[in-house]
Amino acid sequence: PEEHEIPPSLVDHVETTQIFIRHIREATLDNGKLDQKTIHHLRDPQVPDLNFADTDVRLCMDIYIAACRSSEEVYRGVRRAIQFHFPETEPLSLEAIRKAVAEIAGVRPILDDICVNSCHAFVGDWADESQCKKCGADRWLTTTRGKRIPQKQMTTIPLGPQLAAL
Repeated sequence: PEEHEIPPSLVDHVETTQIFIRHIREATLDNGKLDQKTIHHLRDPQVPDLNFADTDVRLCMDIYIAACRSSEEVYRGVRRAIQFHFPETEPLSLEAIRKAVAEIAGVRPILDDICVNSCHAFVGDWADESQCKKCGADRWLTTTRGKRIPQKQMTTIPLGPQLAAL
């Protein structure tokens, strides 16, 4: 049976729920936040080459995986210790190892701005808002150079690429 259009609710939180349901129903690979490389990987998955000729990359991958539930500073601290004790070793920066992991696994995180108080994400109908709809907190911090940066972000690891990596 064909779904009937439900009129918007007069109750705020119900209307918000209706809006998010509409966004979920309309979601496709092509209108989301996945980059073209990830979409291609989902549509045409390849088996990654896990033959690590570069032992420094393998070392960094092992450390990154071992420290995955730690702060970013843990990885950076281990990297500095390796550089100090083994100067001939060239450990990858956190940004570089993240990129390498994403290349191998095909799983790339999606970053979304969220309220500094974690009230909601600035997505969907709220994507262009500058203040939280619930608590009124500012979305942006302004640097001394006048650049706006989000006060807080959340990371989403999309399910599709995770399943494709299996």
